[in-house]
Amino acid sequence: MRMNVYAEELADETELVTKTVTDEKFGTRTFYGVRFYLKSPPELHNDPADDDRSAITLWVPWTRAHGHDFTQVKTVPRELTFRLGEAIHDDSTLRATER
Repeated sequence: MRMNVYAEELADETELVTKTVTDEKFGTRTFYGVRFYLKSPPELHNDPADDDRSAITLWVPWTRAHGHDFTQVKTVPRELTFRLGEAIHDDSTLRATER
């Protein structure tokens, strides 16, 4: 799946979210995610209790019993930011040398 989100669409708010699921095949698992909220017109969300805003959530399954490290969840936005910063730097360097 491919999804494009432009900088103008990102809100200044992110949050860490969790969801616990129990099923017969895998037992109880907790999923952790990093949620990036998107901007939307105020008229769609004029009720303070409205939590149905648009967002992108990156989910990572994690359980202590299986030895997963929670730092993996925190590294996702850090890595995205680092790679974006490199791309912007490389692009501006290329543009400067093209002149």
